[in-house]
Amino acid sequence: LFLFIWSRVNGVCVCVCAFSMLSRAASPFSKTCRVGKLFAKHFKLEQHREFLARTPLHIGIGTPNRMLKLFESGSLSNKQLRFVILDWTWKDAKQRQLWQVPEVAQDLSTLCSTYLLPRIQRGKAVISLF
Repeated sequence: LFLFIWSRVNGVCVCVCAFSMLSRAASPFSKTCRVGKLFAKHFKLEQHREFLARTPLHIGIGTPNRMLKLFESGSLSNKQLRFVILDWTWKDAKQRQLWQVPEVAQDLSTLCSTYLLPRIQRGKAVISLF
């Protein structure tokens, strides 16, 4: 799962998972920091696209699949991507981690190779494991 943090001022973007924990941590900054849940479970893709078109986000959290679809549709951009944080401790009901779930691993691989690694290789972003 992912969390993206964007700052129009600083050009900061982060990618993580633990939404509730991060949302609570960001609450003191709620006037200047917008957090968005970008999970397919909560909204349809078109709803997220419309939301992102009208709402500047500082923090966006979602699964590799949803983030990939939002990047592919142009609703998310990696131009201000600065930090990528993967929730490496996440496990599904079968106790598999991100890279062990075939459909998640494929989306994660495509997301990283297409949208994240180019910025990381140019020194514009950093990837971390949580």
